[in-house]
Formats: sequence, C-alpha cells, structure tokens
Amino acid sequence: MFVGMSKKVVLVAGYLVLTVIFSQAVSAQSENTSIQSDIEAWKSVNGYCRGVSDPEVYTPACELRDQLTEKLQAMGYCGGEGGWRLCQSSTSGKRWNP
Repeated sequence: MFVGMSKKVVLVAGYLVLTVIFSQAVSAQSENTSIQSDIEAWKSVNGYCRGVSDPEVYTPACELRDQLTEKLQAMGYCGGEGGWRLCQSSTSGKRWNP
C-alpha cells in the first residue's frame, strides 16, 4: 500500500488516519458527539491542508478534509474555517444557521 511513498507521506497519512479513527472511536457515544468529532478532525486536517507547503503532506490532508466536508454536508451541516453549524433550509438551498 505504501510502496514507493516517502517516509514523510507515510507518517502524515498514518497520523491523519489515526486522527479520524480516534475521533470516531471517542465519539461512538452519540450522534452529536460523532458530529463534533468529525468537526474537530476537519479542523485538524484543514491545518495541514492549508498550512503546509509540501504537496506530499498537504495533498492527503486536503483529500481527507474534502471527505469530511462531504460527510458533514450530508448530515445537514454548513461551514468551513469559520465553523460548522446546522444549515437552514431555504428556497434556494441550504444556508448558514448561526
């Protein structure tokens, strides 16, 4: 699976996977806790995605962030760096619910 990848990429990918797995394991108690764990995982990987200049590090982080974004949006959440909240329905689609 990791053949041909640099040690740095393997370490970062492993860290990102463990971050998400740990977040989900800790949050198995309730759906709300799970959502909060997904939001915390999103914040963590977003930091790598936006704060690192090495493409071997930020590429897997951005991919994982995008997956978490899709998952949160599928659960009815809107947001991003400014925070995540339940969306409100409107005639034009979903919108931010502060």
